[in-house]
Amino acid sequence: VGHVDFDFIVMKQTHRGLFNKGTLYNLGVNVAVRRGCDYVALHDIDHVPMDHRNNYSWPDRPIHLCTNSSDVGWESFAGGAVLMQVKHFALINGFSNLYHGWGAEDADLYERVGKILGQFQRSDPNIGHYMPMKHETREQSQMTKDGQNSHELNLKTVQRMRASKSRAVIHIDGYMQMRSHVQVINISEALNVVTVTADILLHGAIQAECPF
Repeated sequence: VGHVDFDFIVMKQTHRGLFNKGTLYNLGVNVAVRRGCDYVALHDIDHVPMDHRNNYSWPDRPIHLCTNSSDVGWESFAGGAVLMQVKHFALINGFSNLYHGWGAEDADLYERVGKILGQFQRSDPNIGHYMPMKHETREQSQMTKDGQNSHELNLKTVQRMRASKSRAVIHIDGYMQMRSHVQVINISEALNVVTVTADILLHGAIQAECPF
């Protein structure tokens, strides 16, 4: 009675540098592994499951839960909410660390699973219904410091991933290379909620603070 067999791990990035969800997920899984977790729900905080039949229990293979959302395409993406064993996460070398700004890291994840483990299992769209919470998106948050659109750069990166027949790109960029891309600033814990604040590094260095 009273036993808690799961943790909520909340990842927060400082205002230094563009948002990098992939690296934050890599760090979050590392924290989960250190806490003894054997599988993870990789979950966007702004997506709320709407069907009580949605099942977050042990996955035999990677499952894309969020298959019905106006904010996430799912045919060749794996965004919103994904269940995965940590051993499978390690096999695909987690998320790429190269996607700065918004978009395409979930398409890269889809490709990694397909190349290493086979196709994602998909929830029935009638069950995998999620409500995306509205929030402001600032155009300047997409621009790199040299004036390039990060989303366009991300799309080019994932196109190269899709075109590649080799697994080499997966093994040289991802979960195992995370430490050169992130620096933990603070970890706090209250009951079974762990909050991790981190800096995303660029070329191994702390970035300037974004003005937005």
